[in-house]
Amino acid sequence: MVSLFTFSQQKKQYKFDYQVIYQMTYQTDSNNINSTKKEFLELLTNDSISLFRSIKAGKLDSAMYSEISKGNTLGPSADFVMGNYSTITYKIVKEKFKNRILTFDVPGNVKSSAYYTENIDNLHWVIKNDTLNISGLQCQQAELNFGNRKWIAWFATQIPIADGPYKFAGLPGLVIQISDQRKFWNFSMLSLNKVQKEAIINFDKRLFPLYMEKKAFFKQKRNYIDNMLQMNEASGLIIGFSSPQDRDMMQKNQKVNALKNNNWIELYKP
Repeated sequence: MVSLFTFSQQKKQYKFDYQVIYQMTYQTDSNNINSTKKEFLELLTNDSISLFRSIKAGKLDSAMYSEISKGNTLGPSADFVMGNYSTITYKIVKEKFKNRILTFDVPGNVKSSAYYTENIDNLHWVIKNDTLNISGLQCQQAELNFGNRKWIAWFATQIPIADGPYKFAGLPGLVIQISDQRKFWNFSMLSLNKVQKEAIINFDKRLFPLYMEKKAFFKQKRNYIDNMLQMNEASGLIIGFSSPQDRDMMQKNQKVNALKNNNWIELYKP
């Protein structure tokens, strides 16, 4: 716990050798195919560590760090922030030699930040004999039960990077494609680039992440989504309503949206 807490309280700066771009398509409401969205994410990796995040979040982090370094605590312009807004709030660090996954995310409003840990060895892959050629790469199939979903992956042994999108790691090659069995969540590799790229996390002292148990994190996040208005008001956020009816309407809309937010990449079970 002491070492984890120390990790979270330090600015971490990494240099990476490779960048893998993935396209993610995902359905936020399991009952509505029209809720399908698309996002581009990057896996930055070297021999010892990797970082997986939204490309938009990476751009926003770089701009925010630049502004904070100049003493501008307000950060980049509102237009830049909105132009790089992403619903993918997590950043996933895999420490390969420690077999450890650290997930940094927001369990509540934007003023909160937390992280939890998992062990890469807990990803119990079952490697199959099936093969598939994907964009000229000879890939092999593997299956995994994780996050209350069954996942089917295709990995390429000719790319000796034992990593992949999200938390998926530990196969003898790079994950090229992976989907859950019902095709709600799908990752496809678009490119693999040799780079010299730096990334910095935990640079904003106002948002140092606090350690939480994974179950507690998911419980708090679900509670915030279900009770967003009340929890924001309780935290001191001032929301101006012209009438009590307007507040009632917002609360009603948030309850409807919370019910539609039912198809997380890892299915939460209280």
